[in-house]
Amino acid sequence: MEGDMIGPRLSDEAFFEALDLSRGDMRAVKRAVETRDWTGARRAFAEHVRTREYPRWFSDWRNQSEPQDRDAEVELVRVGDRAIRDIDLEKADRIAANTLVSCDVEEVFGDVINWELDPINYREWTWQLSRHPFWVTLGQAYWKTGDEKYARAFRRQMRHWIEHVLMPVGEDGNTWKDDAEMGTDRTNCWRTIECGIRMGQTWPAAFYYFLSSETFADDDVCLMVKSMVEHARHLTLWPRGGNWQTMQANGQYHVGALFPEFKEAASWREIAMQSLYEELDEQVYPDGAQIELSSGYHQVSLRNFVMALAIARLNDLPLPADYVAKLERMYHYDLYLSMPNLRLPALNDGGQTDIAPYMQGGFRFFPERTDFQWAGFG
Repeated sequence: MEGDMIGPRLSDEAFFEALDLSRGDMRAVKRAVETRDWTGARRAFAEHVRTREYPRWFSDWRNQSEPQDRDAEVELVRVGDRAIRDIDLEKADRIAANTLVSCDVEEVFGDVINWELDPINYREWTWQLSRHPFWVTLGQAYWKTGDEKYARAFRRQMRHWIEHVLMPVGEDGNTWKDDAEMGTDRTNCWRTIECGIRMGQTWPAAFYYFLSSETFADDDVCLMVKSMVEHARHLTLWPRGGNWQTMQANGQYHVGALFPEFKEAASWREIAMQSLYEELDEQVYPDGAQIELSSGYHQVSLRNFVMALAIARLNDLPLPADYVAKLERMYHYDLYLSMPNLRLPALNDGGQTDIAPYMQGGFRFFPERTDFQWAGFG
């Protein structure tokens, strides 16, 4: 069963009203909006996004031969030249055929994906399906092969999700609903942790992988950005705490950083960065341990603190003066909690984490820390 509501909730008129049309780079969009030519406005906005020089992303969709994602920080997915080179095309083909994996369990959907499905009676399966890491896989397969079939699969799945999974109104979306159904107000796909992960990791990566594709048309670009605006607004309304909040704030910050054309963009960045800065003290003990005392969630928070930092630095956006300095104790904790094999003990819902990748990042931030260098690079 499926309801008859179609997303996103944000109309064309409201979408273009949210833009700062006084900007010089919005002239073509403004002319179309003034005559209520929404098709022309979508065309002009998509063209603007494809041709603008700023803001920057970690990979250049206009020149795919250049080294990609050199300074990107991610947690859920792999990015960069090596990830593209090593992409499993058979896996990408399964994704293109609507065979998707969540929580390491595969589901063959056939012609139509039911985003609300819980096939194994495990709520996390449904929630995590809507983190959409498989769209990054499709993007990397597209960059490796240039085959538009991957772009067509991404477009189909992306449009279906946005059109059939509506943003909650008046609630945060975190409470499980046994009667969730696509195309209705009842959804399990807008939990705020997933909103943060989508906006801070998977959606921007997929968006830029496909931005040069002829399949990813003007209406598709605008539809995806509309949903990003809805995500940023939703995350503004429903802050949390702990590692969840780092993911939410990172996602909100990314939308504000990547789409400064919106009137609310500066506010999204300010709210998110203030939250992240406060969380560096609220959820990190003086010795560097994340408050949940989990070897896993410590890294989740650390990575999200750093992902927001990375996109800010890439785009020359201001940061609190001691934001980076506050990160040092989290790296220090990783190193001095590690066992002789340079893995963390499996504490509190955490595995035996290899600290080498974290130490490499720590050494880049703190080049005077030769102990980080030793642990990261040998």
